[in-house]
Amino acid sequence: MTLVAAPTFFGCGSLKAWLLAPIMLCCGLLPTAALAQGGPNAPPPPVTVTKPVVKDIMEWDEFIGRFDAVDAVEIRARVSGYIDRIHFKDGSMVKAGDPLFTIDQRPYRLAAEQSETAVISAQSRLEFASNDLERAEALRKNGNITEQLLDQRRSPRNTRAGPCRSPSS
Repeated sequence: MTLVAAPTFFGCGSLKAWLLAPIMLCCGLLPTAALAQGGPNAPPPPVTVTKPVVKDIMEWDEFIGRFDAVDAVEIRARVSGYIDRIHFKDGSMVKAGDPLFTIDQRPYRLAAEQSETAVISAQSRLEFASNDLERAEALRKNGNITEQLLDQRRSPRNTRAGPCRSPSS
């Protein structure tokens, strides 16, 4: 009868130990620290020792973060136009009622001047129509013009009097 020698695993003669060693290593059952240091009879590792240094240090921390405003508001203009001036800086504190923007006033001044001119023109046309009506009424009393012609002179005065009585004039 012939005897065959079993394979060895780093000096371990058992095949069963050779198969169980990786499983035990993964599960942490082998003393890996003892294997890394060379066994229980190995000399201790060298250690460097220094004296502490005393000095002032600056405490410093860095954080990644984001700032949010205390309150957020939505601003909507009541009129259209170009912004002429901005009365605040980004991130500054503002209170209710503080002016934020100044809108360019030139288009509004031009519109106001045109409206004033239109009112003056309407008033002069009304004055002319009133004078014309007064002359026609005097002529009608003498019988020099017909009632139809008097009505024709009264109509422009009445139509021109409407815009001059509006609240915007």
